[in-house]
Amino acid sequence: MSLWGTTAPRFIYHDNVTGEATVELDNARVLDVEPVTDYIELVSQIDGTSEMEGRGTAWTVRILVHLFKYADPAAAYAAIVSCRGHFGTLWLHRDGNQFPDAQTTFTLKDVAPFHLTTTTFKDAAVLTFETATEFIRAAARSWINWGQTDVTPLGDTSYTFDELT
Repeated sequence: MSLWGTTAPRFIYHDNVTGEATVELDNARVLDVEPVTDYIELVSQIDGTSEMEGRGTAWTVRILVHLFKYADPAAAYAAIVSCRGHFGTLWLHRDGNQFPDAQTTFTLKDVAPFHLTTTTFKDAAVLTFETATEFIRAAARSWINWGQTDVTPLGDTSYTFDELT
């Protein structure tokens, strides 16, 4: 018996059509769990000294799923792919606790099928889950909705970016 659990992983997400949906990742095993701590460098404008401050820890979890062990591998793959991009909770083991706690939200970022036991079709897949906080932070770096942000040139009047262009 493991301290964290012995059964297969589970991902529960909210589907707009059916409500809450559960994907039981039978025939799967956790490959790796990586914490990624985000730091920001704070530089003093007075004396130029710098200090690193942690902004939080994001998690990346990779899970190997043996699709060939399912009765219908195509249906299992379709169920897994259908939850890509949804936000939900992740259990590394169904009989354990949510990982790493109940407040952390994950998203299935990538599904990478590959050949494991045969060359005629892809019979396994690696699922990459990331914490939603890191997903949102990456999205904010690549895209900012400037139309919703007030810009005040020279402090005289409040304009939106759409009005200025």
